[in-house]
Amino acid sequence: MNSKRIFFERWVLAQWASVGPLALLLWPLTILTWLYLIGNKFLYKLALRRSYRTSVPVIVVGNVVVGGAGKTPVVIALAKYFTATSRRVGIISRGYGRQIDKSLSTDCMEVLDSSSSQLVGDEPKLIYQKTNVPVFVGSERAIAAKSLLEKYPGVELIISDDGLQNAGLERDIELVLFDQKTIGNALLLPAGPLREPWPRGSFRVSPAAHEIILSPFADNLPKPTKTSHPKAQVFNVRRSLTNYALNGRGDRLELLPPPSRPVHALAGIAQPEQFFQMLQEKGLNISQTTVLEDHATLDAQRLKTLGYCDCNLTPPSAEQPLFLCTEKDAVKIWEFDTSIWAVPLECELAQALLDKVDDLLIGLR
Repeated sequence: MNSKRIFFERWVLAQWASVGPLALLLWPLTILTWLYLIGNKFLYKLALRRSYRTSVPVIVVGNVVVGGAGKTPVVIALAKYFTATSRRVGIISRGYGRQIDKSLSTDCMEVLDSSSSQLVGDEPKLIYQKTNVPVFVGSERAIAAKSLLEKYPGVELIISDDGLQNAGLERDIELVLFDQKTIGNALLLPAGPLREPWPRGSFRVSPAAHEIILSPFADNLPKPTKTSHPKAQVFNVRRSLTNYALNGRGDRLELLPPPSRPVHALAGIAQPEQFFQMLQEKGLNISQTTVLEDHATLDAQRLKTLGYCDCNLTPPSAEQPLFLCTEKDAVKIWEFDTSIWAVPLECELAQALLDKVDDLLIGLR
């Protein structure tokens, strides 16, 4: 079932890359997307719905296309930067893919060391582990932001992981991320990958917010991207895997020079091929790859089915594969097996981008 779902998702992404027969067939349905966007905007304009304004600046890190664009690494890098410069930051997220207890009055909760990734989401748990700042999850970002500030009144800045199209929370700065897919065939859902028109123009849920565009391919973005907003600036963002792997016990495994053992790589992320390619670029001998659906549930039985065994029980032979996964997968696996190795992803934000964000925050004062 999961393999069929993965195949279907990849097929849809391939169709969205250009204006083909499927896009033309689905184009009339984009009218529904337009109507939803227009109707939602008027509900807020007529004050039938209200946006929540926090007492501190809010930065939203999001994208306009369906699928992952590397938002979580950027959120982590920003949080680390603000913490290193002595600013108290909090993070909110929807916690996509998590299990929600519908018997509770609210699904908003804080991410703690003891939190299960199934209840708070794999990405929020990863963000918390790598930043050690307050992290709250909730389907309503306004409630999550309010809850965060009530418990941590000293927080000076909130970063929202995703939520670019969520009008329920006012924001001051929007970081719009792109990857190599950019805007695909430039059509709205379901004929294309766009969640909102691009250029965004008047459809932005917070027209007054400062817009900044990030992409590892900033020099090759299509023209509409560069003219989205009169004052929008485009910055490069670089992502790379470290030259080592970590397990849940805190042990470190050097990957350069590359180990002689073959590698079995696992990835349950939006674009697993990027992870596999980065490993190959390090000279690792990738003998097998396993692709899981994004936010896949992982337990001991499923890991065993995928061919993993605890190689720390006995000294591994030269022929025994080295099992490597992403940090996002490791967050879930380490809850029941701390021996598995994960390769951390580093995100490098340009100093010019950080200076720009700092200037905007100073202006907000």
